[in-house]
Amino acid sequence: PTFTGIPISPNSISVGTPSVTLTVNGASDAGGSGVAGGEYWFGSTDITAGTGTAFTGTSGISVATGSLTPGTYTLRVRIRDGAGNWSTGTGGVRTTTLTVTVVGPAIPSLTTLDSFTRANANNLGSNWNQASTGTDVDLRVNSNQVFANQTEDGGQAIWNVSMFGAKQAAAFTFANTTLNNSALILKATGASITSPTNFIRVRYEQGSTRVRVAITTNGGSTYATGGDINGITFASGDTMTAMVDSTGMVYVWKTSGATTTLLGNVQLPNNALWTTGSGRIGIKLQSTGARVDNFGGGTVP
Repeated sequence: PTFTGIPISPNSISVGTPSVTLTVNGASDAGGSGVAGGEYWFGSTDITAGTGTAFTGTSGISVATGSLTPGTYTLRVRIRDGAGNWSTGTGGVRTTTLTVTVVGPAIPSLTTLDSFTRANANNLGSNWNQASTGTDVDLRVNSNQVFANQTEDGGQAIWNVSMFGAKQAAAFTFANTTLNNSALILKATGASITSPTNFIRVRYEQGSTRVRVAITTNGGSTYATGGDINGITFASGDTMTAMVDSTGMVYVWKTSGATTTLLGNVQLPNNALWTTGSGRIGIKLQSTGARVDNFGGGTVP
């Protein structure tokens, strides 16, 4: 079988777009069994026939794009006939380009709520609610930073000074190289300030190079993943900012020096807990030895 081109629509999308539509133009199988379908893949090189993502027909073909991070991708297509013969030779594989970009709001301007510039202590102070007391508290002030001494109570601290509105944000700066499983908490409600039942967790997972946005309605016993922003790396000195709006859309930014980048966005379920509801913000450091600094947050206009 032969074909002449593979236009996709649209050919430029924002991060998180679930799919684009592929059309195989000029498909023909003269004297054969007819074009039955084919396969597609992303990459710069050929693959073994039959190992790509299979499709049938030549129009209205859905190409999955939800996991793609920002960048430019080459989509490759090979077709086959009803007898299982693949297109070969010159023009046996056709290519087209897909651009993935991050489209969203500007990073919110947040007030620094706590710079932790004070004497070392075995907790974060009176503006924070934390589980346990004395030497058993997970997070404490050390060298003018938050230090995860342990994670026996989930490494969690909730800002208790005020609730924030339906559109709210929080941020902290990574202060050492123990970054894995460091998270911001948004829209914490229910039960007590110390142990809220419901909240959004925006966690950097260093080993998986991603930010995972998850929700809990049982105080963190279990989480439902809202979505992942993949291909992400943070370093000591970088700031992670997360914002949720009144539609339940969560945006995450990275600030490194003078450069701020919108990393992506994740849509949460249509539930007032994550959309129109208010709540508290906080920190959750789930790796012993982690350090963060300059906690900011508030209601976003």
